[in-house]
Amino acid sequence: MRPRTTVYAVVTLALLVCPNIVLSKQTAEQVQVLEPLDPIKDAYLERRHWEILTVPSELNIESKDNGTHIGFDPSSVYTVKVSVGHKMALGCEWVLYYFDGTERVELRRNMGGSLETLLGSGRHVVQGLEKIAESQGSLQLIAELTVFETDIPPQHMWMPKEGRCRALWRGLAAGIVNGRTPDH
Repeated sequence: MRPRTTVYAVVTLALLVCPNIVLSKQTAEQVQVLEPLDPIKDAYLERRHWEILTVPSELNIESKDNGTHIGFDPSSVYTVKVSVGHKMALGCEWVLYYFDGTERVELRRNMGGSLETLLGSGRHVVQGLEKIAESQGSLQLIAELTVFETDIPPQHMWMPKEGRCRALWRGLAAGIVNGRTPDH
């Protein structure tokens, strides 16, 4: 039997994400808590092999009425060669930011996921960048990418913890938000 605090924590999280949901106490008791999967059987760090990965170098950036749509440009990819442990799962994480003078301003962070998902995923909408770009003429956005290996199998809401994953490669993808001209 699972501790009540775990069930209530999941219910609280569900209510934060979907505030219009009304749950009875009985429904809350029936909520299943997802247990983390066991480590990948026979994963072995010391036994290594080479893999060729495709990573992006540019961002797709498009200003629309509801904000700036940002994604990774699949036509800007290049290959990198990394040494991967036997049966280890590969994942990637990225941090999107810009510089305001010398201050780094973080816009979004995505932990876990695969490179295939990264290149095939939709765009993320960020509000307010057009005004910043307008005041400066343009704004450079930077996505700092990290490819990692882990013995934690990929799963929904996959976020391998520190100590259970190791960075294999780091790189940047960049793009420009253009300020609108007064004629538009």
